Amino acid sequence: MAVDVYYDELYGKLYETSNVEYVKYVYESSLGRVIHRFLKRGIDLSLDGKTYYDLVTPYGYGGPIVEGLNLTDDQKETLIKDFGQAFEIYCKNEGVVSEFV
Repeated sequence: MAVDVYYDELYGKLYETSNVEYVKYVYESSLGRVIHRFLKRGIDLSLDGKTYYDLVTPYGYGGPIVEGLNLTDDQKETLIKDFGQAFEIYCKNEGVVSEFV
């Protein structure tokens, strides 16, 4: 199987700067795993001393990758729903206010 450079962690790290962090978010459950790679950028805005962020994907890459072998449609739907809930909590805890994929 050929390796796609856009999914390589080193590719994502090329975009890091003093204000941009490459993040590999991994959600795992008994059903499988969802990997979401993105750039976390600080927003030039601070409320009550808290910094806020937006997320974007590196050029050529977009969206989470679902890894679940031999799942039924219902199981896939559950895995994706559970990832979404966990990712929402992550975003709230991290001060993420928007994401562009």
